[in-house]
Amino acid sequence: TATGGNARGANAVDWQTLRNNASEVASGAYSIVGGGQRNTANGAYAQSLGGYSNSSSGFESVLVGGQSNGASGQISFIGGGVSNITSGYGSTIVGGTSNTSAGVYSFIGAGQANSGTSGTIVTTQSATMNGTTAVTLSGSNANIKVGQYISGTSIATDTYVAAISGTSLTLSKVASGSSTSTLSF
Repeated sequence: TATGGNARGANAVDWQTLRNNASEVASGAYSIVGGGQRNTANGAYAQSLGGYSNSSSGFESVLVGGQSNGASGQISFIGGGVSNITSGYGSTIVGGTSNTSAGVYSFIGAGQANSGTSGTIVTTQSATMNGTTAVTLSGSNANIKVGQYISGTSIATDTYVAAISGTSLTLSKVASGSSTSTLSF
């Protein structure tokens, strides 16, 4: 029934006492609904800790509070606010309203109607890697910024721009090889 809710997921915890639909429960394995009203946690290890009408459906997603928020990205986080959505892997929204954090590791601190789409390529650049964190760009590029995700040949997974000075770039991780190729930022 709507009062008691559907069955909880394996080893799930649900402390919520008010729901309009039977599906508003901690139905994911090891998930938690910590309180509030009309909240769901249907992803494995998902947490919806309070607020009103929130949904935490991504694997290991965490939604702390607010209203009508949805954390569907794997390992995503919403701190609060209204009508915020995190759908990108490792994406975060701290607060605000009507924000969407859809890119990998995108971050929105607050505000209204912001969109984080770090999965979109901003620029490309030819560069030479030498198996270290040092990269030499073929030329200056004002679109390359500290903190940008980098992909390309000889670039290790989850590598970011650590520093940039003219045509010299420092990676957050050692390049996986030596080559000259086009990198995407």
